[in-house]
Amino acid sequence: MDAHQLGNVLSRVAATAALAPSSHNCQPWRLVGLARAEFEAEMRLPAPAGGGWSHALLVGIDRRRALSALPSLEREMRISVGGFASLLLNLLRLAGFSVQSQFIDSGWQAATPAGRMRLDGSEAVLALYLGAPPAGVQPMAHPLAQWIAQRHTVRGPFLRCGGPPAGTRCLPHRLADDDGLAWRHVPHGELFDKLCTFYRRCAPEDFRHGAAWRETYRHLDFSAEPPHAGGTGMNIQSLFGPLPAWRRRLYQLMLHPTGMRVAGPLGLHRRIGRDFEELVRSSGAIVYLCAKHDDHDGDDERRSHLLAGERITELWLGATRDGQALHPLSVALQHPHIESRLRSLLGCSRPILFIARVGTPAAPAPAYHRRRAPEDFCSFDFTPRQAAPLTC
Repeated sequence: MDAHQLGNVLSRVAATAALAPSSHNCQPWRLVGLARAEFEAEMRLPAPAGGGWSHALLVGIDRRRALSALPSLEREMRISVGGFASLLLNLLRLAGFSVQSQFIDSGWQAATPAGRMRLDGSEAVLALYLGAPPAGVQPMAHPLAQWIAQRHTVRGPFLRCGGPPAGTRCLPHRLADDDGLAWRHVPHGELFDKLCTFYRRCAPEDFRHGAAWRETYRHLDFSAEPPHAGGTGMNIQSLFGPLPAWRRRLYQLMLHPTGMRVAGPLGLHRRIGRDFEELVRSSGAIVYLCAKHDDHDGDDERRSHLLAGERITELWLGATRDGQALHPLSVALQHPHIESRLRSLLGCSRPILFIARVGTPAAPAPAYHRRRAPEDFCSFDFTPRQAAPLTC
């Protein structure tokens, strides 16, 4: 496989992996690929045990696209990139590549100016070391790509039946051990009812927080673009279903940060809380992911967040496979005072990394899959560097 063919294969794989979920659909990942000689010279990361690799991919967080209005969003950016990296690893192995993964310590920098230029301001979090498929690239026989393509967020009502997805092992391969991450679920009952009431009170918090809502609003698209248009962000019709032009413009005005500052205290915040409570009550169950312990810091915490992205993506794919859907309830984790009350309500001593409502959608929802093209987030240079001519 020559450099051009390899770049084309990796671009197709990256385009599928980029269907991974991300907060506000900001797609904060960046992918840099190099041949082994250039990678060792410019990056100088410790090589994995054993040989057999000829190329390397660096998965990073693109800081120009990462959400930053709240400190907690750093965790969500790592989770988003972890899900993307996990799908990339699985798709590459299913295509016949040998892949070794290696987490990168925080604070690491490329060894040379050329290497730092290749990263283009992104923060590398994971290295994937590739060996070419001995029998050539294999056709996808596993249904993973199909589940990835069908996965989307459903923000409408669910049927009040069933529970969390069963048998969530949808990914044949893992980035690493899951670091003690554990799923919990809340079925219908007294605690479920308390959670519904809790979300009625906390749902408007993002609208009250000026910086958080301005950032969210920048990721809303009020156009009539088709579900598979390119780019990032969330189309308003993915939130409320198909809308005529006048309704889209009305929402554009109502949801503007200036409009929310005026309408919120006049009753809009209470209406948002009541509507959100009804959505939560319609769920089949509520699921949440707990970290191993409460004293993670530095690289341990970063690794845990990346692996949480893998577990969350796997749960989402399991729900898709079973005809169910997820709707993250992130507002309770983004604000520390609310997150503390949530942990107390759930009796959870561990950090909660993710929480969502899950169930069977009550009606088909438009599946908006806005995604950037691979050339917007991938940079591959697999052409061997020419040796300098000898001179006398």
